[in-house]
Amino acid sequence: MTLIEIRKADGTLIGRCDARCHDAVTPECECCCGGRNHGKGLERAVTQTRESALALIPEQWKALGEAKIPVLQLSELELQKKIAHERYRRHRPVPIRLSDLRGAEYMRPLILIL
Repeated sequence: MTLIEIRKADGTLIGRCDARCHDAVTPECECCCGGRNHGKGLERAVTQTRESALALIPEQWKALGEAKIPVLQLSELELQKKIAHERYRRHRPVPIRLSDLRGAEYMRPLILIL
């Protein structure tokens, strides 16, 4: 889920704060939040971004283009739906198809037994 975007006047994307940042497990952050949302998790990052949106963006990023804060454009109900969808998307089980196991014919009898 994208929380912050920085774009030039022509629409070219300069920087974005999204799941790569707020779900990160490594300490390095190079996105436009300046590390404030880094590794915080979706809910905390959304809350923090909504509370102090423009203050989260470092001045050097503001100078690059127009700041857009997608989470500020959503109503509370829309935001909760988007967060719920994001949680579901991340945690839903992914079914394994036999076609995914190309070259692993030896596993087919095992999978069919299960």
